[in-house]
Amino acid sequence: MTTFVIRIADASDLAAIQKLLPRLADFPAPRRLTTEDVWRYDGVAVAEWAAGERPQTWVRVATDTAQEVVAVAVGSLIEDSFTGQPAVHLEVVVIDERVDGHGLGSRLIAEIESDGRQRGAAVMSLNVMTANHRARSLYERLGFEEEMIRASKPLD
Repeated sequence: MTTFVIRIADASDLAAIQKLLPRLADFPAPRRLTTEDVWRYDGVAVAEWAAGERPQTWVRVATDTAQEVVAVAVGSLIEDSFTGQPAVHLEVVVIDERVDGHGLGSRLIAEIESDGRQRGAAVMSLNVMTANHRARSLYERLGFEEEMIRASKPLD
């Protein structure tokens, strides 16, 4: 059985984290988007975090026995858009397909939730594409309730 360690990430993990990001588009993307569009801005955000430009953002990684980063979760302290209360926003959670099914998504989300609670957050939010059924199922199991739907229409 593989053992995984979850730890706070640092800037030296950036390349390994960015290598995982394309998996965020492992579902049918909306027609107007390329698969890269789905994860590109998460890559920018992680690079800004690594450069120290996002002080309200933190990152947790899971490593395998070879100390290779195999999963990542990114949280940011924000203001809840409905209540104005401090909130933790789950920016990213992505798992290397080689280690799917080991509970790393749940464990990483629990860590980001705990970190957010320690930072004074009253609620945790996230965004998820409607076609990402695997992620939506996980979030529902973890107690997230869908609150809104964002719709778009190309204006070509």
